[in-house]
Amino acid sequence: MRHIWIGDDTVIGEYCELSVDPLSADMDGVILQIGSGCRINQFNRLGATCHVEIQDNVLLATHVFVSDTDHSYEDVTIPIWKQPWVYRGPVVLESGCWLGDGVKVIGGVTIGRNSVIGANAVVIESIPPYSVAVGIPARVVKRFDSETREWLRVIKGG
Repeated sequence: MRHIWIGDDTVIGEYCELSVDPLSADMDGVILQIGSGCRINQFNRLGATCHVEIQDNVLLATHVFVSDTDHSYEDVTIPIWKQPWVYRGPVVLESGCWLGDGVKVIGGVTIGRNSVIGANAVVIESIPPYSVAVGIPARVVKRFDSETREWLRVIKGG
């Protein structure tokens, strides 16, 4: 467990998988970090080979998948599951995020502070703080306006 750190008052539901598979044998230190006050519901899979960071007070609904890697598939003579992992970049879920049921987060993204990711969305690009994102791939549909103190729709193409 030297590569996993879990903060105080964090609750992890049943049937969750916390998986750490360092890219190299000489990697030392935390690779999967879960902050304080998080709520991680049932059937979630959090996998890290280099850096997955879940900051404080993050809420994950059920069946959420978060990983900083992907399978290599370039060599068609080798089954995909036997090919090496490909590191896609760090994943950071900033404080106060809420990821709905079935959300998938693929490496190399940051989900900004207090953002909401709608059910079944697939996040392949970073989401700014104070945003609501939905869809496959996830796209921002609302942003919080600090001047008006309201959530405003994001107009497509504008």
